[in-house]
Amino acid sequence: MNVKLIVMGQGGVGKSCLTQQFCLNRFVGDSYSPTVEDKFTKHLEVNGKAVFAEILDTAGQDQYSDLRPHFLPHGDAFVLVYAINDNETFEKIDEFHEQIFQVNERAAQLPIILIGNKCDMESERRVEVEEGQVKKNELQERGGKVIFFETSAKDNLNVEEAFRKAISLSLELNTSSESTTTSGVMGAGKSNTYEAGNSAAAAKKKSGGLFSKCSLL
Repeated sequence: MNVKLIVMGQGGVGKSCLTQQFCLNRFVGDSYSPTVEDKFTKHLEVNGKAVFAEILDTAGQDQYSDLRPHFLPHGDAFVLVYAINDNETFEKIDEFHEQIFQVNERAAQLPIILIGNKCDMESERRVEVEEGQVKKNELQERGGKVIFFETSAKDNLNVEEAFRKAISLSLELNTSSESTTTSGVMGAGKSNTYEAGNSAAAAKKKSGGLFSKCSLL
């Protein structure tokens, strides 16, 4: 079965770090030149089913916002990321959530994973765990199944769990079988594609160092 995940969030929150940790089992460094999108693929088993996951790591910079309507309608699940040490990235979550609902007709039925990343930067925390839980409840009231995690891409905490939960919920809804399957659908603009296990694919580095206590709610 095919499942398309789209990772969204403000620039610098660690979207690429999370995605590459899950797909390639590596933590990228401190610098990264963002493209409009980087697409990763991974074969795995979820809920006893063989799954081919396509994960789109999108650029969070405002100059790319006009391109999001081109790929958002095709997502089967969404991962919304903020950094616990940056309150502005937390405030931006509502904007990304609204964009999904504006262009994806299935949005109210699709799973959304809310992630507070960089949770091992506890000494620099600006967004409390309780605030993340409140935000999760607010988003769920607007539709869809929302799950909240705190993660650390650097320490690989809750990364596998968060992505697998997104895929699992998508499979339960059977949304993947309803999706349009085309390699170009999730390719609006400049992109790079990486396949898990392909050491020849040189993954780029991303800004936003990551960091002790992580929560799963």
